[in-house]
Amino acid sequence: MAGNWAVRAAVAVGVWLSAAYAQAATITGDVALTASASLFGGAPIGDFQIGPDSFGVRSLAEVHYQARASAGSVEAAVQARLQVEHPDVVTFSAAAMTPVSLSFAPFVVDLPAPLPDLQVPGAIGSFQTAFGVEAEVEVELFGAADLRLLNIDGFLETSGVRLLPFGETVAADDEERIAQAGRIYRDPWLGTRWGARATVDAVQESELVFGDLLGTVHATHEDGTLVTRSFAFDEAESVLLDLQRPGLWQLALGGITVEGDFASEFGIEIGGRACVVVCAGISSGFLPIGSSRFDLDFSQAALTLATVRVLPEGQVVPLPAGLPLLVGALGSLALVRRRRPAGRGRGL
Repeated sequence: MAGNWAVRAAVAVGVWLSAAYAQAATITGDVALTASASLFGGAPIGDFQIGPDSFGVRSLAEVHYQARASAGSVEAAVQARLQVEHPDVVTFSAAAMTPVSLSFAPFVVDLPAPLPDLQVPGAIGSFQTAFGVEAEVEVELFGAADLRLLNIDGFLETSGVRLLPFGETVAADDEERIAQAGRIYRDPWLGTRWGARATVDAVQESELVFGDLLGTVHATHEDGTLVTRSFAFDEAESVLLDLQRPGLWQLALGGITVEGDFASEFGIEIGGRACVVVCAGISSGFLPIGSSRFDLDFSQAALTLATVRVLPEGQVVPLPAGLPLLVGALGSLALVRRRRPAGRGRGL
């Protein structure tokens, strides 16, 4: 009975090949998502201002200031490569739970020379902000204006980029000097100093949290019947579709987007020196013009997949070409082994 292993193998292969699913279709597609919004969310730009206020020593050396936001925007982008797998033929009984698997596939990002191309494991996210600020600053010595900086206009940009997994934070900060003025004089005989010098810096800190990748699997039957299933994943996900209707189903991904949570804080810093015989440093520390936090809405993308054929009830998945020959060969081998004489030691 030892020769029966080939018969059993042939039967097992035949049963295995008659399973509910045939070969899996694998589709890979690139997805590019973008988002843009006011840096201040839905709030009016007039809500983002400070002052008029002052700091220093009254009647000796004071700095008077006020500042306001004059512009602001944020732009973000996500680039990813999706890989989707699903069966191409399904039996009627198994069609009620047709699996569709989603994951990220690696891709190469072309960087400017001489940088080498970057191998991205699945997705890359980035953002850039533009912040405009207008400020007025006056340094007062002994109750009289010694230095006046009026209508200073400055522009600040922050940018961050990161290989994702999703759910991670991309952060960036920047500081830009938007004004520097004034002069300190030194008496060559007495060595005393007088005057003032001031600087104004724009400061911003921003972060963007890339949430899950969202979307919907669409299955459209040839008679117009539509089945949908939403998904959200950060690395991989599998959804089950009820396609228990014989015929051809066209699969697609729609509404592909990303959850974005953006936050930013921005303001100015005033520093410098004021001299009345002797000099002392002046510094305001960080003066916040405002902060904002809001959801950043990304664009949507779509990806067309392959088709799934659901067989009529009772019909099995056909064997792929060439496999019946394999089963026949195994069966023939089984017959040869069963008919071969069992004698041993026979010579030629």
